Amino acid sequence: MFHNVPYDFLWFLKLTFYRIKSKRDEGALGCEEFFKCVNPEH
Repeated sequence: MFHNVPYDFLWFLKLTFYRIKSKRDEGALGCEEFFKCVNPEH
């Protein structure tokens, strides 16, 4: 179904879902903190 969708896009959806879930469960994370957690290299 999603064979032609770039991996980065699927990863972005996954992160977005995680952020929404986190917002609901634990309170919103700031964008910077969230991406620092997910991608410590940057």
